[in-house]
Amino acid sequence: MSQNHLLSLSGQSHLITKCAVSSELDVPFGWMVRLLVLWPLGHPELAVPYWPLFNYMKAYWTRSDAWQRVACRAVGLFWDYCQVRIPLLNPSEPILKQHRDLLQGFGSALLDGTIYKLSDPLELYWPSQGVDVAGQLVTAMETFAKWLFAENGKPNPLAINPTTCERMFNSIVAVTRQGQSLLGYLGNSCGSRSLYVQLPPGDKQGNALLANPLSFPASQVENVLWNGFKRRRGNPTIPFGQYNIRPMMIFLLQNYAGLREHEPFHIWVTDVVEDPQNPGSASVFLYHPVKGLAFIEGVDGCPIRTTRLLKLRHDYDLTPRTLGTGSYRIGWKSSLVEGKDFYSCLHWTDPLAAQTFWELYNAYLLEREMAMKRRRALGYRDHPFLFVSTEANPNSPEGTSAIGAPAGIAQYERALQRAVTRLGMVSSKENGTTSQAARHLYANTLKRQGQGPKLIQLCLRHHDIKSQERYGRLTPSQVNEALRSVSVSYPDVSVRRTSLETTLSDITRRFPPHAAKAL
Repeated sequence: MSQNHLLSLSGQSHLITKCAVSSELDVPFGWMVRLLVLWPLGHPELAVPYWPLFNYMKAYWTRSDAWQRVACRAVGLFWDYCQVRIPLLNPSEPILKQHRDLLQGFGSALLDGTIYKLSDPLELYWPSQGVDVAGQLVTAMETFAKWLFAENGKPNPLAINPTTCERMFNSIVAVTRQGQSLLGYLGNSCGSRSLYVQLPPGDKQGNALLANPLSFPASQVENVLWNGFKRRRGNPTIPFGQYNIRPMMIFLLQNYAGLREHEPFHIWVTDVVEDPQNPGSASVFLYHPVKGLAFIEGVDGCPIRTTRLLKLRHDYDLTPRTLGTGSYRIGWKSSLVEGKDFYSCLHWTDPLAAQTFWELYNAYLLEREMAMKRRRALGYRDHPFLFVSTEANPNSPEGTSAIGAPAGIAQYERALQRAVTRLGMVSSKENGTTSQAARHLYANTLKRQGQGPKLIQLCLRHHDIKSQERYGRLTPSQVNEALRSVSVSYPDVSVRRTSLETTLSDITRRFPPHAAKAL
């Protein structure tokens, strides 16, 4: 969901703040949480934290900051709406109808906005949020309401003039208990659930194909890698000294190993090893940032198995990046992992990518160690994360503490944008030239190799095999090419070791669709 969309809805009677929790025993020390503060309309002096939502987030403390933001915004907006709408309900009507009127009005307010001819009877002045944003907000609110009901039992009757925050959720619980989805107020639902508001013509389902991002242009991968990330004033006397190695490595991980944008920034130095079965190639392991396996040294000097959460706290006085703040905070999307160690082994679509990554990794370790020496000399703490900043940030409060600090997503996005723009391409989601498109190229490569759905699921690390259906969308030129040359046989291609000449087009020649066998 777009954060800008959410911020465009002003909170008349609520405030969302962020704070660190240090007194709760059932969450990690320093856990960052968004706290929703509510007050009656026109009386901010009566503001109080909404503790049920805090307890809900505490119960799911491993969820992302984005999840917290959406939940707080959804509840806060519904509170604002209840303040102005509940007094207008007809108290003589059945309670269930009052529930439905309230929820239907809230859904319509999100979907269509509350402004008409430059005026707003409710004085909310909400712009239209569209089906996607409105659906996510309502889903977040519904999920919280179900949890609240499960925790507190049967709700009280709807109060026309509510004095407590809990009563505003009676409407939601009353509907969901009858097997009805709140999304029914916005559009079509599944199964036998009742509907109250239908989607307008041209709803989001009709545009689902266009909503899927394009794959990164396969023909430009090597060009971006070797020319886009080249330094203007490099050092030719050291290995890869003419290149900006860090974004090159992340670019390889995304396009050839299918990592999501945030995942490389959770990788530790020790998560990359030389493949014992293919010397000179890299094996990369992706561990869960909190539950993943780690080791600490025992009193007898022997390693003790532990989690990454405890390892970071014990050895570095840090929290996992999912629990951090500012540029240190990096999200995490649930992925398929192996057993109790909570890790995934990354699978390369091209062996040359694994070889090149191993060479870049060894060169980067020298660059990283120089940055970490400067960091330690300045008195800042060490850490195990692979990708680090190498320069101070004079335009940020971080200043010199940025030297050797764990790198952030924004740094990579800027580097990729510069690389793409330098080569005359437009950096945009519509052109498939952003980091999000790289994972789609990876999925597209697997599909064009003829790999079966189960193997693709494992490579993409999806819990649900159906999740991969939106990946690997073909570009118009690829569709035309497929229609023109369905039965063309391609000769094999010889490749040089570090030039990565086997990009998607060459992989297709090596694995012609008519000869590939699905696993």
